[in-house]
Amino acid sequence: MDLGAGWRRIRRYLADRDLNKMTREKRLFERLTHQDKDEIRPRKSSVETLLQSVLDHLTRILATRRGTVPIAPDYGTPEFSNLPGNFMSPETEEIQETIKSTIEKYEPRLRDVIVTFDGSSDSDLTIQFRLNATIHHLEHIIPIKLQTRMSPDHTFSIDMI
Repeated sequence: MDLGAGWRRIRRYLADRDLNKMTREKRLFERLTHQDKDEIRPRKSSVETLLQSVLDHLTRILATRRGTVPIAPDYGTPEFSNLPGNFMSPETEEIQETIKSTIEKYEPRLRDVIVTFDGSSDSDLTIQFRLNATIHHLEHIIPIKLQTRMSPDHTFSIDMI
């Protein structure tokens, strides 16, 4: 997952701000699995750690097919293979809303989530959508813009834009 230009934009946005205080930038599972490392503080800033954690969790949410997690049947995304070819149908709007509500429920660090379909790439049947949201970190609101692509085998890639 390449943070690229989007990360550079966020770094400029956060320039000269003291955001290196340790907060809950990682999910509980991440903190537990990395507690035995020698480092007391992460090498990355807390904002960078937070952003990477959110992107990793978003990838897991989007790559999981809805109904495959027994303890949370609404975790994940619906099957996209049965969408009509024009991607402008009521089913598309329903999927957008489903993705939005799933992200809001299972990734509470993201707020003001907006999911917009970009359609499908004609050559490889990849479904693309944009995800705009904000992360509230300490006293700052960080805008996030992501381009997400899903291939026919239900693998996702997320890039910051």
